[in-house]
Formats: sequence, structure tokens, C-alpha cells
Amino acid sequence: MKTLLAMCGGCLIFQAAASDTPAFRLTQRDIPERGQVGALQLAVGQQQVSLILPKNWRVGQAAEGVVLQAADYSATLIVKSVKSSESLNQELKNRLAEASPAVVIGKEYGWTTGAGEATVIEACLGDANELPLQSRTYIIKLKEQSLVLTLSAAATQFAKAELLISSVIASLRVE
Repeated sequence: MKTLLAMCGGCLIFQAAASDTPAFRLTQRDIPERGQVGALQLAVGQQQVSLILPKNWRVGQAAEGVVLQAADYSATLIVKSVKSSESLNQELKNRLAEASPAVVIGKEYGWTTGAGEATVIEACLGDANELPLQSRTYIIKLKEQSLVLTLSAAATQFAKAELLISSVIASLRVE
């Protein structure tokens, strides 16, 4: 497994390169309080997973995975599917640490999503001469595949992006 550490729209992207970009389609989801909202449906292994799209975010596909990007380019969410393993969390942290001496891996903790429990890994890149970037990776094990979502933003924009993406993560569901 290789790790990709790259800049995309001013954001840190940390993803396992030996993974699959899930097939996806744009759709609508009915929310009683809001009516129809934009949604993204993904094929993760044999399962279908969906999430509500952040308003005004762009959706595309790249080698890194399915890319959701804020309209002002302040934040990026990368969605990938990787083969589940007991050591996946540690492998991702090890590869990230090997990718750049300027990366500081933060805490690891649990997070409840609409698709099950996730492990979260935080990271920061930057020094006094650079704009620091923050990254939060959610790893959700779904049978033989894991869904890996990585939010990246400049440290000055991270709190705003984090608030928005928290609701996206909560909207995840297995179809």
C-alpha cells in the first residue's frame, strides 16, 4: 500500500493509493424538514452508501477518489474505498508519517456516523514558512471494504469545514 500526500486546491490529501475510486452517481434524498436535497450514492464493494452533499460543493472524480470541493476551494473531501484489514489504521498513519517529515499526526478517536462507527485520524502539515493545513480522515469498515473520507483545509478554514462535514458524515447511510 502506498500513500499519496499531495496538495489539492491548497489542501492536504492523505489517501491510500492502492485503493478503489468508488463508482458514484448524483441523486436526490428526501428529508422531511428540507424536502429534496442533493446526494451522492457510492458503490463500496458490494454495498451502496449514500451521503448528503454540502450545498454548493463541486463533485468530481480523480485518481485520489471521488472529490468534493467547496465552491471557494477552502476545503476538500476525498472519498475512497480500500480493502478492510485489522491494521488499516496503523498502515495509513505509518505511510503518512513516511511521506513527509513536516507531517504531525494528531489524535485517533472514534466517531459515530450514519453508516456505523468510524475511526478518525487527524494530521497537520506546515511550518512557520507555510500555511498550515489540517486533515481529518474517517475510516468506516463495511464488510470487506472500508470507506475512507479525508477532509482537508487550511488551518484557518478548518473549523468552518469541519462543522459542515460533520453533518455530511452523520448523513452517511448504507442502502
